[in-house]
Amino acid sequence: MDYILHIGAHRTGTTAMQQSFVRHQARLRQAGIAFWGPDVMRSAGLKDFVSNHVAGQAPYIGLANARAALALHVRTAHGCEKVVISDENLAGAMRVNYAEAELYPDALVRLSAVAELLPARPSAIYITTRDFAGYWRSVHAHLALHGVVRSSIDSTRLAASEGNSWLPFLRAVRSVFAETPINVMRYDSGIVGRLGAAMLGHDLTADMKAGTAGNASLGPEALADVAAIPPGPARMARIAEHRKSAIPLDNPFSAAETARLDAAYEADWAALRNGEIAGVTAEREFAAEGAE
Repeated sequence: MDYILHIGAHRTGTTAMQQSFVRHQARLRQAGIAFWGPDVMRSAGLKDFVSNHVAGQAPYIGLANARAALALHVRTAHGCEKVVISDENLAGAMRVNYAEAELYPDALVRLSAVAELLPARPSAIYITTRDFAGYWRSVHAHLALHGVVRSSIDSTRLAASEGNSWLPFLRAVRSVFAETPINVMRYDSGIVGRLGAAMLGHDLTADMKAGTAGNASLGPEALADVAAIPPGPARMARIAEHRKSAIPLDNPFSAAETARLDAAYEADWAALRNGEIAGVTAEREFAAEGAE
């Protein structure tokens, strides 16, 4: 059985893809493909495995116990040729990224734990990256929604950070999965279709409608309203209500800060296209070649 690992650095696009794959699980299964999203990778016995394993608390969860929990899903996938795994939390936590103004600083040790857990090394890895201004804006909104941060976004600190590069993270992935081809794609409005086609083939995914953007970021007024409601079903219902009418957030970065972040992002892509990291393939420029 081949394992395909997807790591998405953007909540909205990743969630939409996961929702689409869940909605079409029967169709995927018919094609010999099983999908393990957050509902599997954060299920009983697996939910805290990576973080506890990284923290040296393996006896608390236990690699053997986590493997046993995953084995149940392996048995369910019997008869499938491929298993697609997609859970952005495997690579790191947003709160750590935001606190350190760096992209997945503990990815090496976290992904090493993932490599120990999986029954076999992935045959392919797909990573979707996001521009830094959009990424930090999304991260801040997510953390504010969950009460992790209560102040406005620290745009000056984030824009000035040397941690605005995807290259160290990609090198960590390369180090852990040294023999696995790594494909890097840019996040944009068409990422769900491109990613699905790249992983599973255009014929299978061409008419699979993407899921809704269930993690659309909320503005300050909506966040304040949600924060006043205790955790529970009522809070989740209010969040869902706000997200139905959510509009894109304003860019909190100044023009100069945005320019710096955009330049850093483009520098990453230029380096990747020039073969900066062996075994890592950068997605071609669709717009430059006239594709939709």
